[in-house]
Amino acid sequence: ADSEKLFRITAAFSDGKGEPMSFCSFVSDKGNFVSDKNGAVTFALKAGEEITFENIPENTRFIISEAEMPAGFSLKNLPEQLSGKVTADKNEKVILENGYSPLGVSPGISVCGSKTIAGREWLSSDSFTFVLEKLNNGEWEKIAEKTVTEENRGFDFSEEIGNEKFTLPGVYSYRIYEKQGSSGGMTYDRTQYEFSFTVTDNDTDGKLEISDISGAEKSGGDTLEIVCVFTNEYEAQNCLVGISGIKTLDGKALEDGEFTFSLYEADENFLKKISPLCSAENGEDGVFSFSPLEFQNPGVYRFVVLENTEKAEDNLTCDGSEYFVTVRVFDTGEGSLDYEISVEKNGIFVKEILFKNIYEE
Repeated sequence: ADSEKLFRITAAFSDGKGEPMSFCSFVSDKGNFVSDKNGAVTFALKAGEEITFENIPENTRFIISEAEMPAGFSLKNLPEQLSGKVTADKNEKVILENGYSPLGVSPGISVCGSKTIAGREWLSSDSFTFVLEKLNNGEWEKIAEKTVTEENRGFDFSEEIGNEKFTLPGVYSYRIYEKQGSSGGMTYDRTQYEFSFTVTDNDTDGKLEISDISGAEKSGGDTLEIVCVFTNEYEAQNCLVGISGIKTLDGKALEDGEFTFSLYEADENFLKKISPLCSAENGEDGVFSFSPLEFQNPGVYRFVVLENTEKAEDNLTCDGSEYFVTVRVFDTGEGSLDYEISVEKNGIFVKEILFKNIYEE
């Protein structure tokens, strides 16, 4: 305790019959006192000081109490330690023991954060967890967790910190981070936001003070705000799409590589580009397959498939059909792209690409 602070102490005296020693003179090493009607005298002492009353009559009873203490101080003595009776040839001594417990202080800090996803929109199934930890004896100790969803997209730890009462001086350090999850295609933000403040009691006035707040900014008025922004990066893996068809030949056996087919990119009206994207030849079983197409982004992609007939033999009737292929690429939201294919011929959706040629002797 501060050695300059004064403690007002009352000593109440009564005679052997228990009657107050009212308006009596009492001599001490710190001056003379006259008791009030209750037989009490009041004096002030600093921490560590003593007062001695002299020539107190035998059998005089006394009760010691503290009439007034500086803010934050309390008396720790038990009642039986504060009373007694004067006996012959014996000095009675009472030691007053005070404890100091200042009022707790709240930092009044707003601690909040937001969550964003780069690379895709929020899904109703999205869930991210954020942890608030406090440094305790050199070890990080979890204080609270908050879950962020599409609905709130943010968290607030203000109640866990801003309203807490701190009753001991010291440096209080915290950190906030995001738990690493397992959502497909998601790279989780590994940022750790650390902040601290100091609780002091420089003047021992029964009130603690907050100082040296780090990591906080004023956000209008006197409110201090810790703002955390976490951004997760989402990227879906490319998907490969295979387009294939079947070739049949009436009139003779089909040979491996006998016919060639071309795949053209097309616009929304299925107007194909001048040069084909790729070509493929049939196998002995009639199946032809174009090289897989790799797609990096969701969207609708259109293609035209036709048979190359420029070098057809005179006795061969070729199938001049054009097939319109639509590939719809979409993001699964779990780190991969997927697709759906539809095929049209003459404005009618069909299940397969089929070219049928006829050979006549």
